[in-house]
This record gives sequence, C-alpha cells and structure tokens, in this order.
Amino acid sequence: MKELLLNQARHNEWANQRIAKTLLQLSQDQLDQTLVSSFDTIRLTVYHLWNGESVWYQRIQLADPVIYPQIGYDGTFEDAVKAWVEQSGRYVSFIEAASQAKLEHTYGYYDREQRYFKLGVITTLQQVFSHGAYHRGQLVTMMRQVGIQKIPGTDYVLFARTAKI
Repeated sequence: MKELLLNQARHNEWANQRIAKTLLQLSQDQLDQTLVSSFDTIRLTVYHLWNGESVWYQRIQLADPVIYPQIGYDGTFEDAVKAWVEQSGRYVSFIEAASQAKLEHTYGYYDREQRYFKLGVITTLQQVFSHGAYHRGQLVTMMRQVGIQKIPGTDYVLFARTAKI
C-alpha cells in the first residue's frame, strides 16, 4: 500500500509541475477570463487546488485549526503556483517517512461548516490525488478555452513511463 500511495504522490507532484509550467505562461487576462467550470477562472481553480492540498495535509498533520492559504492571499499568481507545487512535494516526503501505523491512522477534523468527521490518512491521500486529477483536467479544458494549444499530458501512464514504474 505504501508504494502505491508513494507512486500516486509522485505522480501528483509531477503532473502539477507539468501543468504549472504552462500556467505560468498565461497572461493575467487568460488567468482571469470567466469560464464555465467548477470555478469561474483558471486562477481560482489553481487556488482551489492549492487550498485543498494544503488543508488536507494540515489535517493529516493534526493541525487545528487549519489555515486556508487562499483566504486573504494577496501575493502573485506565480508565488501561489510555486506554493502549490511545493505542497505537492510534501506529500511525497510525508509518505516516504510514514510508518504503516501513521498511514493507517484515523483522525478527526472539522470542516468549514464546523461539522466533525473522522477520516483515515489513506482515504485522505486518495482524496487529494483524485481531486488533483479532476481539477487538472478542468484546467486543461479551461486553458484550451483561452487559446492555449500546447498543454503537456499528465496521465499516470506518461508518468509511469518516465519514472520507469
């Protein structure tokens, strides 16, 4: 299980790095163009990904309260993208260092509406990686809508060939 989670974490980081390179080439107008998707703009979608990866990571680290990095953020898009990719790398390091007991741990947390839930670390990791894939797919569609034609592939099989898994 640990090796599978580690491969998923590495893929997530790799895919985010690939998408990030393209995102950083977009103009402010492209980043903020209103589009039909889960979030209205490419910028907001990236911030959502950064928020999600950060918040879930804080939860598995048992932080209370968690800090949503997007709230009150007034930095550059470039810095936000960098922070998001760095956050992705933290999952790799976390899993590499985690004992089996840590991976099997169940923790409690409060969501934004202050509802209490319990969740396993493994389930959380699966959520983070599938959530990332879902929204990266949206980013690809959104980038195509703003005129970007050259977008790198992020499928797991491409990563596996590169990583020789």
